[in-house]
Amino acid sequence: MANLVLVNSNHSKQSTKHIYNVQAQVCYHGIDSKVFHIKNDCPKQNHILSVGALQPLKGFDFLIESLSLIPSPQRPLVKIIANSVTPGYREFLENLAKEKEVNLLIEIDLPLEALVCQYNKAALLVYVPYNEPFGLVPLEAMACGAPVLGIAEGGVLETVVDGVNGRLLPRDPDQFAVAIQRHLEDPNLGRQLAETGREYVVQNWSWDKAADNMEYYLAQ
Repeated sequence: MANLVLVNSNHSKQSTKHIYNVQAQVCYHGIDSKVFHIKNDCPKQNHILSVGALQPLKGFDFLIESLSLIPSPQRPLVKIIANSVTPGYREFLENLAKEKEVNLLIEIDLPLEALVCQYNKAALLVYVPYNEPFGLVPLEAMACGAPVLGIAEGGVLETVVDGVNGRLLPRDPDQFAVAIQRHLEDPNLGRQLAETGREYVVQNWSWDKAADNMEYYLAQ
């Protein structure tokens, strides 16, 4: 058995203990805040962004359901940016969005610079995967000045501090619909979270800190 097991979050640490009866140590990832940064040539637009692999565990169907509960005149476009696609799932989401009358745009394999620009443009980054072990997306979004609305489960609880650098809600489409609509109607809500979020990432989630943490455990 290995002398040292490193995992990417406390959520993963608990899962490793529960499933394998192995005591792991948490070694968080880092975010390069020079790569994920605020771009003045990518101004804010009034749409929702969600990012992740196009597969059921990422909860995009829940997001579409939540958006469908917003009155039609105020219902925003949602952009989904993905780096991989489960066969048939794109068609499922597009059909669901059509049924729910949600304006959906899916983009696959954007270059990194284009992804950074999309984070900057988003009025709100919504992140709702099912028990995500960690999840870099909220931190990437914060570093780019995007306010974050996340699901209160899994590793998201370790990066988003409710009311400080983002919002956290239970998996309830009605609550998400209300929160999304409020952010779109009052940009000041997101502006304050975005300012705090960027500083939070720079101060707490650098790769230098991640490397120091790994070196600490390897030296034991």
